[in-house]
Amino acid sequence: VYLLGEVAKRGAVPLPLNREETLARLILRAGGFSKFANENKVKLIRTAPDGSRQTLIVDVGRILKTGNFDDDIPLRDGDVIIVPERILLF
Repeated sequence: VYLLGEVAKRGAVPLPLNREETLARLILRAGGFSKFANENKVKLIRTAPDGSRQTLIVDVGRILKTGNFDDDIPLRDGDVIIVPERILLF
């Protein structure tokens, strides 16, 4: 999978062969969010079997804060994860 945006470590991340990897756990494994991350609007872009692209918006911040991983999304080979920057208003 590819991890982009406001995370500690960006780039290609191999999925483990011996267990299922999920979105929130992968972000944790890659060092977590940067201080500018919008943790509530993480984009998961996935290619469907017909070749079309699907985009899911996931509130990973809530998953990590509550510790409830029931809503965490299992990852597939080729997924692209984009953590957007939070817009700071002064």
